[in-house]
Amino acid sequence: AKLVPLRLRQHAASIEAISRRLDLSADDRWLACLPLHHIGGLAIVLRALFTGASVSLHERFEAEDVVDELNAGRITHASLVPTLLGRLVGALDGPLAGSLSGRLTGSLRCVLIGGAASEPELLSRARAMGLPVVPTWGMTEAASQLATPSPTEAAAIDFAAAPGRIGRVLDGVELRSSSGAGREDQLEVRAPQLFDGYADSPGGPDADGWFATGDRGVIDADGRLW
Repeated sequence: AKLVPLRLRQHAASIEAISRRLDLSADDRWLACLPLHHIGGLAIVLRALFTGASVSLHERFEAEDVVDELNAGRITHASLVPTLLGRLVGALDGPLAGSLSGRLTGSLRCVLIGGAASEPELLSRARAMGLPVVPTWGMTEAASQLATPSPTEAAAIDFAAAPGRIGRVLDGVELRSSSGAGREDQLEVRAPQLFDGYADSPGGPDADGWFATGDRGVIDADGRLW
């Protein structure tokens, strides 16, 4: 574990870019069931504070409670890691089969899936259940997301035919592969939401602002991240 200091300007830059990509507003209501001591959970609360949206805060993820919340028809956005999405899909295939109501489609616009790579089959199953899953890539060092498709763009992705596809980076984010375009190698990023350096260990952006993420990926000819 490393300590990652994040300043207000970095959180603000992240939230501004994400808000533009997802068309966020004060009318949104976020479901927060991720730990608040990780960036994925904390970012939900900060996003709501900045945009004026509301948050339904759960102490922990419980599949039945999440389904009840979604069926109430008030949640517009949620954020899950692949493990929790798998638990939700498994419950909906088993003990909670048929639990999602028709109101889900009208209220829920986006379920962000990040924190780790997602299996294409899991994303496809979730979508078939009416969950508008949106794969995203980011990290604590960048105050959350760096590449995220809009919900409309995500809906057009064939997860089985395009495994690993994320999509466009957020506005203001620069991304490159250390081996050049079209080659799978370590991804390097430069962005206003990027941290300045670790508090308790060496490492951080270089003199030109580029940070070696440690993640591997490909940037295709259309600028999309895989």
